[in-house]
Amino acid sequence: MEKGAASTGIILLLAGINFVNWLDFFLVGPLGPDFAKALDISVSQLGIVTGGYSLAAALAALAGSLFLDSFGRRAALTVCMFGLVTGTALGGCSLGLGTIVAARVIAGLFAGPILGLCYALIADVVPDERRGAAFSAMTGTFALAQVIGVPTSLELARVGSWRTPFFVVAAMGAAVAVIAMFRLPPLAQQGLARPGVLRFWAQPTMVVSLMMTAALMMQVFLLSPNIASYVQFNMGMPRSELSLMYFFGGVASLVGSRAGLLVDRIGGSIVMLIGTAIATVVYLTWFLLPVGQVPVVVFFCGFTLAQAIRLVTHHTLASKVPEPLERGRYLSMQTAVQHSALAAGGFVSARLLSEGPGMRLIGMPKVALLAIVVSACVAPLAWAVHRRTAIKSAAH
Repeated sequence: MEKGAASTGIILLLAGINFVNWLDFFLVGPLGPDFAKALDISVSQLGIVTGGYSLAAALAALAGSLFLDSFGRRAALTVCMFGLVTGTALGGCSLGLGTIVAARVIAGLFAGPILGLCYALIADVVPDERRGAAFSAMTGTFALAQVIGVPTSLELARVGSWRTPFFVVAAMGAAVAVIAMFRLPPLAQQGLARPGVLRFWAQPTMVVSLMMTAALMMQVFLLSPNIASYVQFNMGMPRSELSLMYFFGGVASLVGSRAGLLVDRIGGSIVMLIGTAIATVVYLTWFLLPVGQVPVVVFFCGFTLAQAIRLVTHHTLASKVPEPLERGRYLSMQTAVQHSALAAGGFVSARLLSEGPGMRLIGMPKVALLAIVVSACVAPLAWAVHRRTAIKSAAH
């Protein structure tokens, strides 16, 4: 009982860390117009701010995959959290485009390894049969950041200034980092032999798992950055209702994040297939074969539900791929692939789309069709990962 209670406490603390991490990620989007006006930044340049963060996070996660297994999880995670806090606070002190980009790059550099470290810690301390539920709790923080982060940050900016949310999130992160410093187990890996980088990439299961990560994340970001514009200028949703749409979408994500319990019962490959089927139906009926008289929020909730189901299934399956001494490296590499795929999805969609009269997006059916094709690759890749890890587990 004591061991179970300890692991539950660790999961809750890691969920708090992950919540701050995602909240920092979501912070810039809704506040973009506010700080662009205050700092005399062109709105067309806001992509540089978010792009700098994603690129820095991908590079940091890639670097972390090479050395993080040489350090205790607690030490590495604490350093990353304090670095993220510093970058977020500097964002609130920005004076122009250069300083806010620099601040977001600092935040991204330290945020990059955090997700991989959190998942590695869960894989270290949570038994395999309870891991799906643990990853459900972690994935739920993504939804909570959407539900709480977007409206709260906008309200804080309205009551105070655009700088206020940055300082509030930084304070939350500092508090969580201090708790983590004293409450997380060190789980040191120093002095233990680890497979080299070449052997790491020579393992087919790891390569297939990273391909699953890339396909899942790319298909999400082919559509996600364009949804707010599409629902307003193509579907006629008032700007005042946008926050409500994201709130209900976050609630749907919370529901989908409970799919980890289903993964533990019927297997990850089946649950991934269910999530892919939901996503395909949503993409078809929303963008390719529009169905009239269906509220926009229904489509968006279906979109976020499908992504949450597949995200928690993906993390549960991927956690079984590496050996204990490879977990930090592998999960950091996974985070690097994730951020790279997000950037690729956004870049490709920008190339396929154009702006029509009234700021309407032209080309969304093409983007949705590509998303369906990429999405279709996720389920078979998940099946391959499930089959290979099952064989490995049986051999042990």
